[in-house]
Amino acid sequence: MWMNEHDINDAVRRYGEHPLLGPATWTLDSLRVAVNGCSDGWPFWKAPGAAAAKLMDLIQAHQRWERTEYQRPREGAEATAKALREAYAQLRRFRTVRAAVGGIDFTIYAAPDVPGDPVPEPEPAKPTVRLTVTGDQATLVLSQPLAAGRYRGTVSHLVADLEHLVADTEATVDELRAALDG
Repeated sequence: MWMNEHDINDAVRRYGEHPLLGPATWTLDSLRVAVNGCSDGWPFWKAPGAAAAKLMDLIQAHQRWERTEYQRPREGAEATAKALREAYAQLRRFRTVRAAVGGIDFTIYAAPDVPGDPVPEPEPAKPTVRLTVTGDQATLVLSQPLAAGRYRGTVSHLVADLEHLVADTEATVDELRAALDG
């Protein structure tokens, strides 16, 4: 059964921390946001809903399974990695077909034993030094290599301590001294 935007929001709220359904609901929400951003919207463009049919069925079957916990026979089915892999296969197929006509950008989130989209490695942060001088006092804010934070002391004391940090930054000792004097 097709899930409207409220159903998707409710599933994300309800299962966001679940090991299998968390990534499943985040993926469905990502698809819905992408569809709303490039078409008349989730309720009106039927192709993404058809591609996500297995994913929506998986989520709803687990909801029925939870609701009938004390009934026999129990309805629905508990979410499994195999079912999630099959649902993701439909979404990947849809994304591949749409890539030929401009594409649609949504994220497929990984779950245990279910691969998602590759996550790019973050670039290492560039060390920064910010120096504020007020009278004969200075405040130094470093992002690296020391623990990020604020360091206070006299200007001459800070300049002496900065000389060993200069190698990790792009600034030279003369540039730092010029910043102190200026």
